[in-house]
Amino acid sequence: MKDAKLITGKLSRTLKTTAMLGKTGAKHLHYLGKKKLSSNTKKLQQDHEEEIGKILFKGLSQMRGTALKASQLLSLESDLLPEGIRKELAKSCYQVPPINKALIRKVFLQEFSQEASKLFQEFDTTACAAASLGQVHKAKTQEGNRVAVKVQYPGVRESIDSDLKILSVIMSTLAMTTNYLPKKEVINSALDEIKRCLRDETDYEKEAENTRWFKENLNILNVKIPTVYDDYSAQRILTTEFLNGLHVDKWLETEPSQEQRNHVGQTIFNAFIFSFFELKALHADPHFGNYLFLDSGEVGLIDFGCINHFSEDFPGEISFLINAIIDQDLESVFTGYKKLTLFSDEFTFDEYMSQVHTVLAPLQDWLVLPYQTSIFDFSTLPAPPITHDPSHKQAIQHLDGVKHDQIYFDRTYFGIYHLLKKIGAVVHTENPWINKKPQTSPKMENIS
Repeated sequence: MKDAKLITGKLSRTLKTTAMLGKTGAKHLHYLGKKKLSSNTKKLQQDHEEEIGKILFKGLSQMRGTALKASQLLSLESDLLPEGIRKELAKSCYQVPPINKALIRKVFLQEFSQEASKLFQEFDTTACAAASLGQVHKAKTQEGNRVAVKVQYPGVRESIDSDLKILSVIMSTLAMTTNYLPKKEVINSALDEIKRCLRDETDYEKEAENTRWFKENLNILNVKIPTVYDDYSAQRILTTEFLNGLHVDKWLETEPSQEQRNHVGQTIFNAFIFSFFELKALHADPHFGNYLFLDSGEVGLIDFGCINHFSEDFPGEISFLINAIIDQDLESVFTGYKKLTLFSDEFTFDEYMSQVHTVLAPLQDWLVLPYQTSIFDFSTLPAPPITHDPSHKQAIQHLDGVKHDQIYFDRTYFGIYHLLKKIGAVVHTENPWINKKPQTSPKMENIS
């Protein structure tokens, strides 16, 4: 990968955003003109979406930080952005050009008062991976251990507030290419959570603590979590065991068998279910770049900067709601929503049935589809249902608020679904926390 120039100054980042959005607007106007003359509007729309996605990805790649991190999250939103844009933004998960080597040297001098070549027995100055907040270098410790060294980009933590404003502008621009965006209050709530998450993710000492916690507690067969090397880690440098694996796109290019797809899919599903219901915690940044597929058949989980420890009651409340939806017990579904404080105390069951249920029912059915049988083929999972009917927005107005825990659970839940569909895995979904009446009764493997 070729080194990229990192844009860190507030003015420079603002100017870059203005230029990026100007190109986006110009491309959209050009598309509207060609659309009037084209007979193949579907192909034209697909090409247009990819062009818009490439412009956004190129600009965000240079800015890094919150701006690029947002594109990772947006790439998972199949109900929010068109496929062409999501495809390009998904590259931010693990296809970002690295920054200049001199900036990496500067971070090491600030954190360890010495260059990486002095701290390590070996240090590859060429990054093997680059993402929104930092990039990874291969190295060997003085003790001879092969490690991955993640180095945070200079100025990332300082740019969080200004980047959130940039993100707001980007979301408004994206509205030109899609007919659906969440209401402003939902977007603002998501931005607040991104801000909190980014502050955690830019503290590598905290990420090291999170990594150690999950390595000790997430005891699921075939899940590999790297060991942290404390003597080689600091607030902006994190050194962990090197996991030699492939990201999902590269792994799929090896044409894995259906048995291999099922194996890794089952591992990912088991880790999610056990982590949430038993440990009451989730690796809450489920973009594709955080999963590595190892030759051993193990799935490596990396980047524990964005995690969430849930309140004691929340997993039980989610279990209650999911089971109620599966059983088509509408009164219990309504009770479940009230437990999650999604509706006010004054909102009645009759109001729910007349004003909300019809709108939410298709999404509810989609959410529990994998649990209707004991074995589910995620390659058959349809896209989440979306409606642009005015009744949808009217129903959403009844939402009283969304818990902090709910935001993190939803993000991970949808992200896992999306990953399993991409893998094309057939998964045993029966588990101790979601009760159903299965058509078959195989044991769920590896939950322990």
